[in-house]
Amino acid sequence: MGFRDYGGMTRFSGKAITIQCLETNQVLRETLDEAGEGRVLVVDGQASKRCALLGDILGAKLHRNGFSGIIINGCVRDTEDLGKLPVGVKALNTCPVKPGKAPVGTKGEPVTFAGITINTGDWVYADAGMFS
Repeated sequence: MGFRDYGGMTRFSGKAITIQCLETNQVLRETLDEAGEGRVLVVDGQASKRCALLGDILGAKLHRNGFSGIIINGCVRDTEDLGKLPVGVKALNTCPVKPGKAPVGTKGEPVTFAGITINTGDWVYADAGMFS
């Protein structure tokens, strides 16, 4: 499973906030309304390539509200605009399709992907193409 860099920063770190969702990003949207305080969002979209969980509007909110970055086990869209933002964005791939808006998903539960289990509050360190 290879993660690609889509944001303007390839190196970022911070305490994790975990989110689980499948093809809907309402929990992510609500979390992005919070103060980021340098934290990293770790989103398990179950590696779905059927829609993007983050685009330019939410990416701008990620930066504006003070998050260090986001790691998505899924897809993003609007990559040209995401690349201009001084924030880290890692995802598996791109997809032009918007996600659903159903309030389905969890926040704060452990997520496991790429052989790593991450809990809310864990420190996450990301570098070009990888994270731990």
